[in-house]
Amino acid sequence: MRFLVLVLLLSLASTGRAATVAAPRPAAPAPDFPDLLIQRDVPFGRGGHRTLSLDLFRPRSIGRPLPIVVCLHSGGWVHRDKSSTSVYEAPVLAREGFVAASIDYRPSTESPFPGPLEDCKCAVRWLRAHAASFGADPDHIGALGLSAGGHLALMLACTRASDELEGSGGTPGISSAVQAACSWYGPTDLTPAIVQPGYFIPEVTANIFRLLATPTLEAARRASPVTYVTSRAPAMLLVQGVEDPVVPMDQAVRLADALRRAGGDVLLLRVEHASHAFTSLGGRATPSVPEIRRATAAFFRRALARGPVASAR
Repeated sequence: MRFLVLVLLLSLASTGRAATVAAPRPAAPAPDFPDLLIQRDVPFGRGGHRTLSLDLFRPRSIGRPLPIVVCLHSGGWVHRDKSSTSVYEAPVLAREGFVAASIDYRPSTESPFPGPLEDCKCAVRWLRAHAASFGADPDHIGALGLSAGGHLALMLACTRASDELEGSGGTPGISSAVQAACSWYGPTDLTPAIVQPGYFIPEVTANIFRLLATPTLEAARRASPVTYVTSRAPAMLLVQGVEDPVVPMDQAVRLADALRRAGGDVLLLRVEHASHAFTSLGGRATPSVPEIRRATAAFFRRALARGPVASAR
């Protein structure tokens, strides 16, 4: 069975929800990574009236075109920027043999949905069109997202050109399809914010309403990855703390169940004793963050070793 060893090593069984919200990880200054080739603040398109940019990380020694992983930061669709994934996730993936792109996208306060997703799709198009210039493989692109970024990574994976969410930020005529997606504690179904008061904590409900601009059931469905699940969905890895009060464990379960019913390739890793951002609660979070990072890299190596996804779905 595919990925059986990883499942056995990281198998988890606890459920529940925590009572407190984990504090956000503080922003860190951009360090140097002497073992990597880095290009910072590379323009990839336009978001409304401003230029959007990305940071590019890759191994110094490249023997063949490497798969790309787009890294999408957390922050409730409101806070933070690419600097957080440029300090943590992108360099880790580059050291694992990927070209990693940490990208900016517009916050919902500047452009509500589908604005942030349009920016992510624009970044994928630009990376695919320019892959040869930085030693990357345009036919093998994945997306890793944290929290709100996880939601956007899953939207990249589940939506197609026919869903009319491409935007006009740049690099037209190139596919924004990704071949694999990994979400760390990302929302998958926004409709409970409309129909189930109390399902999300008030701060999350407020952020979802801000993202939607017009908080209706139709708008929530349009912005939910689970809405777009089909048998053609690419491989997905969902990593979720079972005691997360910000994004309930049920969110990952909903999408995993929908993908399995559609015959999709999905792996759900439950992190015991973990709140949002995998913060430990009532015991050691298992698997640990280093183990989760290794599992994420292993997932992308497997999923991005398959056939190309160069054309729009």
